[in-house]
Amino acid sequence: MKVHRGTQLLCEYSPGLKVPMMFQMGMFEIVRDDEKFCMILQMPYEGHTAAYFILPDKGQLERMASSLSCGVLQKWKSILSESNINVYIPKCLVSGEIKLKNIMYSMGVADVFADQADLSGVTGQTQLRAVIMIDEKGTEASAATSRDLVPMFASTVVTFNMPFIAIVQEQNTQRTTSRRCTMKSIINCLLLISLQVCCHQFREYPDHDHVDKDKNPHKHHKLPLAEEGHKYLNYHKIVSSNSEFAFRFYQEIASDAAAQNIFFSPFSISTAFALLTLGAKSETKNQIHKTLAFNLSDIEERKIHEGFQQLINGLSHPSSKAQLNIGNALFIEESLKLLAKFLEDAKMFYEAEGFSTNFSVPRLVKKQINDYVGNKTHGKIPRAIEHLDQDTVMVLVNYIFFKASWEKPFDTRLIRKKNFFVDANTTVEIDLMRHTDYYNIFRDQDLSCWVVEIPYKGDVTALFILPDEGKLERVEAALVTETLSKWTTSLTYKNINLHFPKFTISTSYNIKDLLQRMGVTAVFNDTSDLSGITGECNLKVSKAIHKTMLNVHESGTEAAAVNVIQFMLRSARIKPSLFITFDRPFLLIILIKSMGSIIFLGRIINPAEE
Repeated sequence: MKVHRGTQLLCEYSPGLKVPMMFQMGMFEIVRDDEKFCMILQMPYEGHTAAYFILPDKGQLERMASSLSCGVLQKWKSILSESNINVYIPKCLVSGEIKLKNIMYSMGVADVFADQADLSGVTGQTQLRAVIMIDEKGTEASAATSRDLVPMFASTVVTFNMPFIAIVQEQNTQRTTSRRCTMKSIINCLLLISLQVCCHQFREYPDHDHVDKDKNPHKHHKLPLAEEGHKYLNYHKIVSSNSEFAFRFYQEIASDAAAQNIFFSPFSISTAFALLTLGAKSETKNQIHKTLAFNLSDIEERKIHEGFQQLINGLSHPSSKAQLNIGNALFIEESLKLLAKFLEDAKMFYEAEGFSTNFSVPRLVKKQINDYVGNKTHGKIPRAIEHLDQDTVMVLVNYIFFKASWEKPFDTRLIRKKNFFVDANTTVEIDLMRHTDYYNIFRDQDLSCWVVEIPYKGDVTALFILPDEGKLERVEAALVTETLSKWTTSLTYKNINLHFPKFTISTSYNIKDLLQRMGVTAVFNDTSDLSGITGECNLKVSKAIHKTMLNVHESGTEAAAVNVIQFMLRSARIKPSLFITFDRPFLLIILIKSMGSIIFLGRIINPAEE
């Protein structure tokens, strides 16, 4: 240990004293006992012996000392955890003399002090003398040596500048201390989402005679701009609904993907279908609103669209430190005439672009859409659409691109190959990143999981939820807005050793099937009423595809999301410190802090499975 100049030692019943204070920074076993109002620090010697230093809170020395027992010591030893701390301990030489007669008598040793005692050859007082010296080399008579210093960020500071208790105990087994180096790190999350919604026109209008021909079918539709300077404050009215939809949709995916990775953008999906309600009517609209968790008795329909308008605008400009671009596009059959009101509202509320497209040449349509999505997602989703039905007349695309760096980046030099335990029988090798620093964390005892917040620069943050072994399904079953609120309000700032995997995964979902199970059926069949789009009940959604990619690495986070919805004409029916190591399946939630809006939600079962 290094010795510092004199430091004030705060005595319990007298003014402070100047003492030389020793300093050590490194990894030590430590625990906070809130019941006993004290900190317990273990400092091992060479061999089988260790010292336990107990630092009571101010004024709690007598209370803590009166509760000392073997059981208490065993409890402390069982809950110690290794943490990066700064330790300050006074250099001291203490001697004392204790008369044991009264003490031993009160403990039941009486005869030895009475007249009937048979201790031939022994006379005089019974007393104990003790000397203990603690210095920078260790404790005399125990051959203690100091630990090697390791370069680390300043972490928890434990200063023994008040009265404390020391216990030296022989350990049963050789203690091996582990060392951790500081990691300066960035996690990169590459989040790419693609939702494809395709509309088909009903066959009873095969010649499209009921619509006006566009004089210039290849032009970009001019959509009116939103009102300049008009501010809406309704996003908070839809955030809770979006969260409820996110967790319900997650449960639907999880029911089909018991041992698979899950990753999707609930905000992307809800935005695409909320835009669709601009043209939906009757039961078609009601089913979508209900599934998206909107109750029109609690919120006006226009307020829903205004809420999305503000979220899209706010999320697209969260800060200069994080890039988050959100948008919508309509690729429209050149002979299909859309109502001006629908186009105006799509532009005003959802920043939607419109493109006239010749769907008679599917190959060129797919290239046009994929080039558009690839450009908006910076090449991260090169093939948003793989197949177009021959009757497709409109495609709605919603995309999200997200790029940000973590506030506390990872050091690439500290990445190591480690095992990730997929399940009891499956282990895969992954690159594990490491970082020792302060993070907001929460231990949910009820759900048996750790919650770690890893923030990005700017207004975006990520919650990573690590269930205890065998507790994943229990945590998943509790994924509701109330649980998320409990986690976010219970976080505390602590120093931890974070071990996190580097990985890339991609997913694709047929959300038509998922939404039908959740109650959205009319928009997909011949009862569909999307007359607010064309003025006729001649459209239905034939396909809705959601594609995602997530890339977590040491350089930062890059993400994109795109939803593609195909429409067709109606025809026949169609279908502390802690070591928190993410080396087993975990959940993740990425959200905007200021708005509380979930933009990505997922589960990582096997990070080695791309």
